[in-house]
Amino acid sequence: MSGKQCQETETRETRELPVRLLDSELKVKSDQLVQMLQDMQKVRAERELFLATAKEAKTVFNKREDEIYKRVQELGGEIANRTERRQVECALHYHWDRGLVEIARTDSGEVVDQRSITAEERQQKMPFAGAYETASESVQ
Repeated sequence: MSGKQCQETETRETRELPVRLLDSELKVKSDQLVQMLQDMQKVRAERELFLATAKEAKTVFNKREDEIYKRVQELGGEIANRTERRQVECALHYHWDRGLVEIARTDSGEVVDQRSITAEERQQKMPFAGAYETASESVQ
């Protein structure tokens, strides 16, 4: 440059630069750090509790949904078949000659099942057994 001297002018700006902390500032920051670590532990514990509660709630809601779905399936089947299962009085018809018992609906007479006569059923009292006991008691 042509021998002109640089003229000093003062302007200022602010910059973020490292500054050594005082002991009192270090204590404040240490206390803040301890508080933040405690807050972090508290938040984590609350999160775990929330997640456990949410898991339990999910289980409860899934169970309720399954129960509703099961009932929907039952109703759909009843509507499609135009029937439902109910308690119906049935009569047992013993066919001693064939060794079978037929179970028939009393409302329609329809035979709904048949099975072999059990050994216990074969040992039933005869209808005249009571009359014999009454007669023998009167003899005494």
